[in-house]
Amino acid sequence: MISTVLLHDHWELELDAGVAERLGAAAGSVHAVVPGCVHTDLMAAGLIADPTLGLNEVDQHWIGESDWTYRLAFDAVRPAAEEQLDLVFDGLDTFATVVLNGVEIGRTANQHRRYRFDVGDAIVDGVNSLVVTFASPVAVALDRRRTHGDLPNPYGTPYNFVRKMASNFGWDWGPQLTTSGIWRPVRLERWSTARVESLRLDPLLAAPKPVPGESGRLEVVLGLCGIRGTADPTCTVAVRVEADDGTLVASHTTESRQSDFRASIDVPRVQRWCPIGRGPQPLYTVVIEISDGSGIVDRAARRVGFRHVELDTTPDSPDSAGEGATGSTFAFVVNGERVWIRGFNWITDDCFASNVTAERLAFALDEAVALNANLVRVWGGGIYEDDAFYELCDERGILVWQDFLFSCAAYPEELLEAEVRAEAADNVERLMSHPSLLVWNANNENLWGWADWDWKDSVGERTWGDGFYHRVLPEVVAALDPHRIYLDGSPTSLDQQIHPNDPDHGLMHIWDVWNDLNYPHYRDHDPRFASEFGFQAPATWRTMIEGMGTETPEVGGPELRHRQRALDGHAKLDRWLTESFEPPHDFDDWLYSTQIIQARAATVGLTRFRSQHERCSGVIWWQLNDCWPGITWSVLDSGGRRKPSWYATRDALDPRLVAVAPTETGCTVSVVNDTTE
Repeated sequence: MISTVLLHDHWELELDAGVAERLGAAAGSVHAVVPGCVHTDLMAAGLIADPTLGLNEVDQHWIGESDWTYRLAFDAVRPAAEEQLDLVFDGLDTFATVVLNGVEIGRTANQHRRYRFDVGDAIVDGVNSLVVTFASPVAVALDRRRTHGDLPNPYGTPYNFVRKMASNFGWDWGPQLTTSGIWRPVRLERWSTARVESLRLDPLLAAPKPVPGESGRLEVVLGLCGIRGTADPTCTVAVRVEADDGTLVASHTTESRQSDFRASIDVPRVQRWCPIGRGPQPLYTVVIEISDGSGIVDRAARRVGFRHVELDTTPDSPDSAGEGATGSTFAFVVNGERVWIRGFNWITDDCFASNVTAERLAFALDEAVALNANLVRVWGGGIYEDDAFYELCDERGILVWQDFLFSCAAYPEELLEAEVRAEAADNVERLMSHPSLLVWNANNENLWGWADWDWKDSVGERTWGDGFYHRVLPEVVAALDPHRIYLDGSPTSLDQQIHPNDPDHGLMHIWDVWNDLNYPHYRDHDPRFASEFGFQAPATWRTMIEGMGTETPEVGGPELRHRQRALDGHAKLDRWLTESFEPPHDFDDWLYSTQIIQARAATVGLTRFRSQHERCSGVIWWQLNDCWPGITWSVLDSGGRRKPSWYATRDALDPRLVAVAPTETGCTVSVVNDTTE
């Protein structure tokens, strides 16, 4: 059986002479927490203040411009002749060189991948020295940009030249805190004979709608890895499928001498997994054990759910004049029922992703449930979330829309393709077993950028990402997760000959409201599916006061303006405020009034699109959560406090809704029922 030793204790973060002088500290090292990052270690050591508070961020950009070294001394024993010893990192952020006992064992260039290194030849009996050095992500990105030539993005930072959390470089709702570090678990794994290298589970149903007494089929694709330098071993592969209560419902056992094992297992009297509000969420545990003559050598377990999902893109019927279709449906059909999507966009829940715990994820997702949501969209400028995120969604019946990590920029394909393909394969294999996972989406706003944002002249004949969205990513999904819905972007018309933000086809992002128009203009829009739209407001009073570090801020003061990252965001807030209210007397007036405007905007926008129940099939409000005390589009602030817009979105997303809207001659009243009752 594989034995695992976590390497999370006794790490040190090195402070070289230059860094120590900048920090006003002695050269040497400070204690490091793994998983973690440089910023959190420097905070814990008292060497920097929390960069999300006050104006502290301004003086800390140098951290992302510096190289950093982590060191660990640990005890180990060399592997026996029939054993292999691997050093496994679930996440390295980002440009790491890994050295064990003076021997370089690997280099990495992608925050979004897992890494495994064979260290059998480098390990020694007794004390071992592990050194992980991180090159400055800012310096690497800038160097790549100089070499390849600049490509468009809205913030002028070089995030599109590296495979790293894009919002680390700053966004229109968050600070620039470019991290480095060992941000996910690290361990030593000792094994013999064989181990599970990859596992793909695909639960399938024959019919879209439930059938009494129906069976399911579980497709199992198992990648086995044998000891280095030996032939593929003969192993026994045993698969058990257990219900939630531990009852065995199906099993399969066979001998295998292949590195890839495949099986198709019938699961009788299967219970379907349903989105929240449409039925229960039964989950099955799939246990796989690999044995040789001496016993079990490795074991893997996943939870799965059986459900049927389709995307309805039926063209419109010809109009009464017989002039043909004017557009096409865009609707998700789960277990044979059209599910009207009531969703929220999700950003990484902390500026430092390693701070986000399972308990914190559970809190935020429970808030989504309380908001009457049935979907969260993991946005493409963040991370592929921890396994716990998707497990919590499985249990709650929250559908997950997962972006691949490309957002608002042109990307150099020739520089990044190998990393993108490996990253996509790693995360598709990791996440595909989750029944909550509804769709893979290639990117955020990049197709729109190419169509409308003056990219074509600056990009010229160079690549910009199109090959990722229409070749690399669909190839990976088709090979590894062929029954999942794949979208080439958001927004998209699903047709490269039609504008990606066409309201008659596919997905629409609505940002003329907020940027150029006040919220009543949501009533001018008729999308098929609104996957992004929103309105800004500051965090709650207490969260803003804690963030700014003063209880008497000025509306035009630096503490408040530091919290605003949107282009002309303050001017837009003031414009929409003066259209609704008298000028504010002080900060408290301003904060409350802008929060009320956000709440009204949410009510108008959400009820407008929900009242178009047949034409429009879903909304995804920007955004659910927040990562710092700022002025953003969230309904839940970074302190976990509810803005007034939280209550407005909750009411507007009630499964049973009465929506009233003004017209030139009176009003319209729409009655909506999203339930099956």
